[in-house]
Amino acid sequence: MMIYYVLLIVSLAGAVIKNLLPKAGGKRFSTLDGLMSVNIMSGIAGMIIVAFGGLAIKNISSALVVIMALLYGIFTLAMQSFYMTAAEKGSVSVCSIIYASCFVVQTIFSAVYSGEACSPVNIFGIVVMLASLAMVSLKDFCGKKGNIISVILAVISMLFASGVGIVQKIFAAVYGKNGQNEYVFLVFMFMAVFGLLVKFMICRKNGKGKENEKVVGQNKRFFMFACAMALCVAVVNKLNVILITVLPGVLYFPVYAAGTVLCSAICSRIIFKEKLTRMQWTGMFLGVSAIVMIVM
Repeated sequence: MMIYYVLLIVSLAGAVIKNLLPKAGGKRFSTLDGLMSVNIMSGIAGMIIVAFGGLAIKNISSALVVIMALLYGIFTLAMQSFYMTAAEKGSVSVCSIIYASCFVVQTIFSAVYSGEACSPVNIFGIVVMLASLAMVSLKDFCGKKGNIISVILAVISMLFASGVGIVQKIFAAVYGKNGQNEYVFLVFMFMAVFGLLVKFMICRKNGKGKENEKVVGQNKRFFMFACAMALCVAVVNKLNVILITVLPGVLYFPVYAAGTVLCSAICSRIIFKEKLTRMQWTGMFLGVSAIVMIVM
């Protein structure tokens, strides 16, 4: 069992790095062209990593597996696209806690769908987490336009992330460990395919004019961060499919969210010198306290 907690720590580290990279990578992470490039690279990296574990075609004969993989791929592509745009435009600390609040939906679904125990303390913890979310994001809702847009994008990302967790839980409940590699391979394949389709439409619309040539000149920095982002996305999604199968959803979702939020906030303050208000720091503290209540 200890190995799964080690994998959880590795997944948390990858999620935190994934949260920070768009801010460090520059404005191309907020463009549709750049976002699709990251998603294509993530899909390819994921397929390569999963393929090393071996694939069996017979495990993807079920239409349900293909449908769930399709939904997972679309949700993941949308989730990280909206998050990367939000983080590039606004505060990583704020975006990460909004994004991570998807655990509320995921935890409730997990408790209802799988019949996992949820005590009054757990429920109170979810309420406190919602209050924490309001305290952290209130300043940006009242601030300049760029911050408001960032918060809205982060909320949309959170909704897609909730969908990802729900699909993960359904697959784990229906299939367990059977066909995990094939399922995740399909997820990454769909991510890459949809990314390529959107990229193709962008290229057709823009042609091969000066704008594209200018982008090419900026590729070195972008692709360095995009490769790191793709690797994190691939590893995190592969590990999360394993972890949701072996750990209760009411434990996994909140702990994963809390670790991501806390570490992302600390790292963004150190690296990007982001300043949080006293209310936002209080909200962060309440958020972590809420996670403890949910795990109890």
